[in-house]
Amino acid sequence: MTVEKPKCRAWFQLHLSTCVVLMVVAGALVWANVEIRFEGETIGLNPAGQPQKNPARRACGVAEKHDQGWPFNFRTSYKAQGEHPYELHIDAKWGSGAFVMDICIAIAVLVLAAFLCEYLIRRRERMRQDPAP
Repeated sequence: MTVEKPKCRAWFQLHLSTCVVLMVVAGALVWANVEIRFEGETIGLNPAGQPQKNPARRACGVAEKHDQGWPFNFRTSYKAQGEHPYELHIDAKWGSGAFVMDICIAIAVLVLAAFLCEYLIRRRERMRQDPAP
């Protein structure tokens, strides 16, 4: 009579529940990066309608600063306030370095969530197979 060892699951193989958790985490990360945040900061506009660099000069208008990205802001835009608000695409700034860092952090969070879920599932399976005396 031979004793059969239980088959071990390969490390690249994920449970369905882990995939569902990863989809929820990925959705939250996409939402956090796409959401445009207004943190209450307003800036002055010069007569050309661009954000004013020197706050000591008299502003001709007011614009709200909107940031996009988590945890680093990869896009900053300005939306003018007034009768006919318009978005200033001229001074919308994109930070490619921040965008790449956001992607790297998102991948790291997803990998960490996958390892954590798989560890908990496999630990529970081991405890079921080897009950303590």
